[in-house]
This record gives sequence, structure tokens and C-alpha cells, in this order.
Amino acid sequence: MRMLRPASEDEMIAEYLLQEYASGDRYGPDIARCLALVDAPPELVTCPDLTSEDDNRARKRVFELYRGYGELGPSFFTGFPVGRVDWSWVAFSPHEVLATLFTQYWAGIWESDRTPRDLARRIRERRVPAWVDGDGVLPRLDSLMASIAAGHQPPPLIVVSADGGSTRVVMEGHTRLTAFALAEDALPSEVTVLLGRSPVIARWEQY
Repeated sequence: MRMLRPASEDEMIAEYLLQEYASGDRYGPDIARCLALVDAPPELVTCPDLTSEDDNRARKRVFELYRGYGELGPSFFTGFPVGRVDWSWVAFSPHEVLATLFTQYWAGIWESDRTPRDLARRIRERRVPAWVDGDGVLPRLDSLMASIAAGHQPPPLIVVSADGGSTRVVMEGHTRLTAFALAEDALPSEVTVLLGRSPVIARWEQY
């Protein structure tokens, strides 16, 4: 793991929303509804200005509405230590990327263990749950694999760790991490990742 530069919670939120909004029909409409609730234009997400504190507050509110970030009720972020994570941009080796674990949720819906290589093996062997064929995830994976094989790096994974980086769990980018495992032989020498580190991340239900 090679340190590139420090980051911030505001940057993580902007990156998370940008990536999911760009996924189109999968998450875009939900984020659009949250933008409307705070009377904010799409540009708040598509062209984030991290120097604007007003924009950062508005994006955080959108993130709260969209994913329950920092909210008291149950959500994807139940138990996540909001405001207590040290964020930075780092470069992972292929080994470090593929040793990153999936969240409990992703492993559960795929009926896999939490390792990307196990899930890649199940997909190659067509040992996947029934919902997969109707979801369109396999064509998305094929497209990502082709892009990686052509030398293009997809948007960065957002990864968290409770032990300084030794154990890593992907927070955003499960499909991309799966594609990395399926295209393992084509991975570049380094993959850029947004990494959050805090001992109390271990309290996050998905960790």
C-alpha cells in the first residue's frame, strides 16, 4: 500500500455519490429524489466543489437521506463511525485489491464467502443465485472486465479498515471489486483506492 495524499469525509461523500449517481437507473433516481428534497441541482453531485462548505453540508444531507449515513435508524451505515475516520488516497497492489473483503450484505446476496476470488470462481462456474439473471449484473461485469482488460481503470473503490489497513472491507464498489477478481490477469501494477481508517470501524455492521 502506497500513500498518495490525504483526503476528507467531504471528499468520500462526494466520491460515493458521484459514482452511484453515474450508475444511471440503478441508483441515480434515488439520489435525484434526495437532491430534490434539499432543493439542490444535479451538479451538486456531478461537479462537486469541495471548497464550498455549503455544498459539502448539502451533499452530506443528501447522503444521510440516501443511505442513512449518520442517521439513528437501521441502514447500510448502521454503526459506522461518522466523523471519526481518517481518509486518504492510496495505491493498492493487485494482491491488496483482491485481499479486500466484501461487506456482509454483498456476500449474503451472492451466497458466497467475503473474498473476491471465491465469488469470481462461483460466477465462472455459474453457481450464482437465481436473482442474478434478471438483475443485469453479469452484463455489467462483462463490460467492466473488458474495460479493465483494455487498460482502463474504473472509478476508485472506497475501502475501510479497522486495523490501519491490514484488514480491508469495500464500502463502495462491490461490482468493480468483483470485476477485478474476474479480470485478475489484466490488473495494473497499482490500483487507486480511497481508504478510510479507524479502530471503531469494527462496530460497523457491514465490517
